[in-house]
Amino acid sequence: GSENKISINELYFFNNKYIESGNYYLVIHVEDGKDQVNKFISISITGIPLELKSVYVGVEESSGYVNQTHICIVDIDANNEQEILKPKPNEEIFGIYVSPDEKNIMYSTGTSVGAKDVNPYLYVVGVDGQHNKRLLPQATPVGWFPDGIHVAVQTNVSPDGKRMNFLNGVLAKVNIETGEFQILRPVPVLSPDTRLSKDGKYIYYPRSGPHGGVGISMLPIDSDKEIQVTTPSY
Repeated sequence: GSENKISINELYFFNNKYIESGNYYLVIHVEDGKDQVNKFISISITGIPLELKSVYVGVEESSGYVNQTHICIVDIDANNEQEILKPKPNEEIFGIYVSPDEKNIMYSTGTSVGAKDVNPYLYVVGVDGQHNKRLLPQATPVGWFPDGIHVAVQTNVSPDGKRMNFLNGVLAKVNIETGEFQILRPVPVLSPDTRLSKDGKYIYYPRSGPHGGVGISMLPIDSDKEIQVTTPSY
């Protein structure tokens, strides 16, 4: 068969001031309606000089047979740990995401082993531990959109607590200020490892191969054309 060679000269801007210096792979995806191919180009990026002042961490503490995670901020210079949020009795905190503007933290809660009557919810709290706000029932955090106002979640339950009839649930966009809930698309796989890209245009997730192994795939939010990023491996 024949092939067409095309030269592309285009500027691509990275809208991420936190990207670190290093070697990366730029994935170019090409298709003609019938065949598709990925081309990986090695690039070198020099990041903006940054000084690490603090980090947000989930600190697990054990009490009897129950482990609980506290959200803390660690001051690097002072080597000081300050607790931002403490879970309720028999409650477990997981899926901690800091907003792009570093003003809020999204997290979800679950039930600790042996506990009763503790329902999982999605919350947003200020980085100072104030204004803790419950957003949704039974939702898994996926990431923040670049505007710092909307979050992406994976859920199969509507804001009023009613179950939706999707195989793997949906990807939804939620306004943390108004609570507005918008379904973006069904999700292809049910995985706690699904992530939203920094630009808010793609989701990434693990995908099992037809002959075993697990690879990484990505999917545009506004398209059903899945792109295989890595080949499934063991």
